[in-house]
Amino acid sequence: MLELERQLMELFNSENAIVFIVDEDHKTLKRYFESQGWKEYDISTGIIGNIIKERRTKSVTDCYNDINYNNLVDLNTTLPIICTPCHHPITNKIVLGFEVINRKGIIGRSSLNKASIDTVDEEIIEYYKKFAVQEFLILNKVFLFE
Repeated sequence: MLELERQLMELFNSENAIVFIVDEDHKTLKRYFESQGWKEYDISTGIIGNIIKERRTKSVTDCYNDINYNNLVDLNTTLPIICTPCHHPITNKIVLGFEVINRKGIIGRSSLNKASIDTVDEEIIEYYKKFAVQEFLILNKVFLFE
C-alpha cells in the first residue's frame, strides 16, 4: 500500500497521498501505516467515505471546510485534494479509494474560485485507478495462495 501511495504522489507531484482498501461487504476502509500497521474505519467516515457512497471522483478545495472531513482518515491539509473510488473491473465493487493533494488546483484558487480537475488530471486519475486495482488484485492473489 505504501508503494501505491508513493506512486500516486509521484504522478501528481504531491507531498501526500492516502490509499484505502475498501471492503463494501463488511462496510470498512483499511489503511496501512508503516509504524502502526493496519487500521480499520467505518466505510462512511470522512470525505473518502462520502466519495465511496457517491461512487464518483471529487475535487475538494479545502478539506477542513468540507462537511464530511474527518481528521482520522482524510488528508490533513488546506490544499486542494482529489478523492476517487477505484472499481473492480468485473464486479464493479469499489475495492480501493484514494486522496491526493492536487497542487495544480492551487492555481487561481480563492474563496470564490474552487479547485477543479482538468482533462489531464482526469486521464492521470483513470490511468492510476486501473494500475492500482491491477496491483491490488495481484497482491490479493498472492496472499490467497500463501
